[in-house]
Amino acid sequence: MTDEDKPTYEQLLARNESLVQELDRARKTIRELQVIHPGPLPGTGNSQDLTVRQAQMDLVLDLAEMAPWEMELATNIFTFDNRFYALYGTTAAQEGGCRMPAETYTREFMHPDDMHLVNNALEELFSTSDPFFEVNLEHRILRRDGKERYMVVRYRLIRDERGMPIKTVGANQDITSRKLAEKRLENSERKLNAVVYGSPVPMFFIDRDHKVLHWNTAIEQLTGIAEKDVQHSSNHWKAFYKDGRPCLCDLLLNQDDRAIAEIYKAECGVENMLEICVFTDFFPDMGRTASG
Repeated sequence: MTDEDKPTYEQLLARNESLVQELDRARKTIRELQVIHPGPLPGTGNSQDLTVRQAQMDLVLDLAEMAPWEMELATNIFTFDNRFYALYGTTAAQEGGCRMPAETYTREFMHPDDMHLVNNALEELFSTSDPFFEVNLEHRILRRDGKERYMVVRYRLIRDERGMPIKTVGANQDITSRKLAEKRLENSERKLNAVVYGSPVPMFFIDRDHKVLHWNTAIEQLTGIAEKDVQHSSNHWKAFYKDGRPCLCDLLLNQDDRAIAEIYKAECGVENMLEICVFTDFFPDMGRTASG
């Protein structure tokens, strides 16, 4: 499964707005039933439903690399489970249990360069009067093994019957794969731009919809048409022809070998474009139609 196929954080929580609370209640109920009925749970009734529901939630959370948590405001103590600790490269046993002071969590796992993001989000959370306000935040963490990971965090404030804040509940999702892919794409685009726009050879690129993606400086100088006047449009033909017609790149994109052969008197089509192909054309109006 690719990162694009993986369910997003928003999609998962949209399926069950109270995912964290329901999971906690299901586990609590199962533990109580196990105390009342030692050994296997009864084969019929709500206990089976709860077991199935918990299994479904566990699968969803594992698939999304997501884990729930909560923090008591009176004590500033987090409650984590082993799924949460696994995201951080550790276990509850290694950390001394499922409860951890916020100060310890911050010192041991928060990336120091992202602390301001967390503090700003908390300030916004406690300053709002909206009972349904939720924080959505991306920041880095440092796992117990020292590896840097990216997390997206979503949480909300829980109030008592008097409207007083008593805890925060939320979930963390590891989005490191997505962030690294974004960085690779940024680096690729940066290199492409350096090659395209630094080249003395006039060139332009179109997408699958025949819209201009790049129009380098050399072709701006050659045609008199600025990139801003043609980018994201299909007007690249205006740089070469008086009347509207497909350019060679459009014919190649459409895999129109017949038109290529008729217009350019060439046998080099889409199937053998990996070979060296030379096309010749005459542009008597180039530079005269620079109105974009």
